[in-house]
Formats: sequence, C-alpha cells, structure tokens
Amino acid sequence: MYKPTQLEWLKENLPVCKFITTTRTPYRTCARITRSTARSSTST
Repeated sequence: MYKPTQLEWLKENLPVCKFITTTRTPYRTCARITRSTARSSTST
C-alpha cells in the first residue's frame, strides 16, 4: 500500500497547520489535526 512520506504529507497539510499557528498553541492544534487526519489515511 502506498504511504505518503512525512514531507509529502506535510506539503499537503501545512496550509492548515500554518493557518492554525494563529492560535495560542500552534503545535498542539496542528498535531491534533495531523493525528486525526493521519488516522483515516494510514489505516493499514
């Protein structure tokens, strides 16, 4: 099964994370989204 590299995945999802960096806890919020999104796409 094809698994996108972290860099590829970041390229796709960076805009979302970037936009969220306007919050108080950018890393946390970004990580939360990353986790939920990765979960659905990385179901091996």
